[in-house]
Amino acid sequence: MTKFSETQIARLTKEFLSNGEKYMADTFPHHTREEVEDFNIFLTSLVDVVKNFSSKKAKKEKVEKDPNRVKRPVPASWMFRDQNRSEIIAEHFEGKSPKGSEISKKAKELWDSMSTEEREPYETARAKLWEEYKASTPTASSASPKTPFVVMTYEGIELPSDWSGPHMGFLKGLAAGGKRSEGKFESFSDALEAANQLKSCGGITYNSKTGYSLRVGCEVKSDATSEKKGEMSWTKMDFEVVEPKKKARKTKAEKPVELDVDLEEFNGKIVPVPEQHEEESDEEESDEEEEGVVPWEHNGKNYYLNEETGEVYDEGAAEDEDPKPIGKKIDGELVLNKPKVKIMKKKSGQ
Repeated sequence: MTKFSETQIARLTKEFLSNGEKYMADTFPHHTREEVEDFNIFLTSLVDVVKNFSSKKAKKEKVEKDPNRVKRPVPASWMFRDQNRSEIIAEHFEGKSPKGSEISKKAKELWDSMSTEEREPYETARAKLWEEYKASTPTASSASPKTPFVVMTYEGIELPSDWSGPHMGFLKGLAAGGKRSEGKFESFSDALEAANQLKSCGGITYNSKTGYSLRVGCEVKSDATSEKKGEMSWTKMDFEVVEPKKKARKTKAEKPVELDVDLEEFNGKIVPVPEQHEEESDEEESDEEEEGVVPWEHNGKNYYLNEETGEVYDEGAAEDEDPKPIGKKIDGELVLNKPKVKIMKKKSGQ
């Protein structure tokens, strides 16, 4: 809501009261003095409401933080950036003073390209600081960091005879989701054991960040992103991808058609008996067709009027097979239908 200054509130109060008295004088010319006073009290209460909404909320008192408190540790990647800030500027920005966002972006690129052994000192230091912070702040236990996911190398692994690889690239589709120890693993041996127990798993794909993930497909794919990440894959030999069964659409059962006819046996077959219709006179048919439609004279002209719908037909409509109404009878008058106007669109280039 818009806030008003003291000057604006004073002006609005004056206008409220003066307009209120004018409103009372115009609406109730024989009002009493008590009625005017009551109305002014009502207007004043409205101004008080405006004042209450316009008044600034009392500022909350700032809680002074303990300068000696244990601060929440920053992520390990930030520790790497802060400790190597000068080296990053010297090596990648030619000694110039770049923006903080540019330094952070470059530090993130360097951190992502580092191996697990290179990251280990920063992650260990961060874990130690976190334990100190958690001990001094009991509420921090709910936000404790996850156990580090340490991806082990696949060099020197023994591959079973019914497996093929490694192949450069990745396999499509997660076979068991992306949860740790269910769909992805830190070591190839753990992933291999889980893959052999899962019939829908066609292979394993390695990624330095996500580890060894169980995959559905067994056809190795490769692209620029996969090559940049250094992804490698192993596949089961003679494996056929099992396509998931599609849910069948529910179809509405057709209702049996009930025939309102009599049946009789004719030469061993059941056939319907033709319905016997009584002949009706032309006079009865014409009476039914013209039921509710009567001649109507308006402004010296003859028309036909449907008394139920109010639709008016031209005098010559009686000879048409499908007569169209020309208007309607409204309050004793004929209101003609508006003709439809077809708007022609201009062609482009004209």
